[in-house]
Amino acid sequence: GYHTIKNHDGANGNTLPNIFANGPSCTRSHRAYTTGDCLGGTSSRGNGPKDNRLNYNFSSIRADIVGFKETADALDQRLTAVEDQVAALLDQETELRSLRAKVTDLEDRSR
Repeated sequence: GYHTIKNHDGANGNTLPNIFANGPSCTRSHRAYTTGDCLGGTSSRGNGPKDNRLNYNFSSIRADIVGFKETADALDQRLTAVEDQVAALLDQETELRSLRAKVTDLEDRSR
């Protein structure tokens, strides 16, 4: 669910999607920052507790993205290895066909 942002007068304000706009409820209220009622926005006094929670959420998402990328890279390496194996098998198949043709040719000559 959405976290509710309190305006600086203590009334309920915007919900989470609006935090990215630096509204007066999040930029000018010392009380909002010190009590942790303010989410998002910027302040010369630094971030309030809920800002840190939001930043934590973002860094957690960032960590997930890094994890997904590492997984994708590992899968890509495995795919490359499989492609190399397939190429080697196709080379072997070509070699076998060539040998089979030579055997057939020798058999025909020996008749």
